[in-house]
Parts: sequence; C-alpha cells; structure tokens
Amino acid sequence: MLGAVDPTFALVAILSYLALKKVWPVIKDLQGVPERVTKLERVTDEHGEDIYFLKLHTEYTEPPVKRRP
Repeated sequence: MLGAVDPTFALVAILSYLALKKVWPVIKDLQGVPERVTKLERVTDEHGEDIYFLKLHTEYTEPPVKRRP
C-alpha cells in the first residue's frame, strides 16, 4: 500500500505538515486570535464535601497588543 504513494507527493506532504506546525503559531499571533482557557470549578453547595459538581468555564484571553515602532 505504501508503494502506491508517489514519493514526490509524500515529500511535499511531510514538508508542508512540518512547515504548518512551525508557521501556524506565528499566523495565530499575527491575527490576534484570543486564546481559549478552560477552567474547572468545584461546587459543593448544599450537598456537603462528599457530593460536588464540576462546572466548566471557558474564558477567552486577548493577546497583548504589540507596539508599533
């Protein structure tokens, strides 16, 4: 099955994957995409310490604005 794959295509696919892994964080920083932070909160209201609920909170933090020279 691997013999049926064109070596040039495989090389291009591997190089583009590695480039994307390195370039994507840079693109994300330039776009100013907010970072998603997930937090768990333990709630023990009315039930005591042995019974509790976990609340899931998703917060978005804005990246700091870079100063222009």
